[in-house]
Amino acid sequence: MKKFVLLFVSLILCQTSFSGEVFKIEIGKDYTSYSDSDLKRRVWELERAVFQLQQKVFEMQTGNSGSAAATWLCKMEGLGEKFSAVGGSRAVAADAVLEKCKASPKSANGFHCGEVQCSQ
Repeated sequence: MKKFVLLFVSLILCQTSFSGEVFKIEIGKDYTSYSDSDLKRRVWELERAVFQLQQKVFEMQTGNSGSAAATWLCKMEGLGEKFSAVGGSRAVAADAVLEKCKASPKSANGFHCGEVQCSQ
């Protein structure tokens, strides 16, 4: 039970302490002069930096970067109907809006879909 509580607390602290500023790694040159406490501090710094990097990779993979610049909006018209879709990249958003248009009964499987217009 004690281990579970410690794990839970450490996860909460990790999420709150890593969400702010970007942590930068300092490169050391003389590793033989480090004390145990210096090495422990450096391991902690590396873990923190790797965690931040991992969070960014997960955001990129899931398309949840939280940034408006990373989201594309694409629109299209087909026989008087308007379609729109968003995506993490222009290609993803354009494909999504085309699929919506193709799924419409009026579009004849995409034949009547217009030109895709995308913005970021």
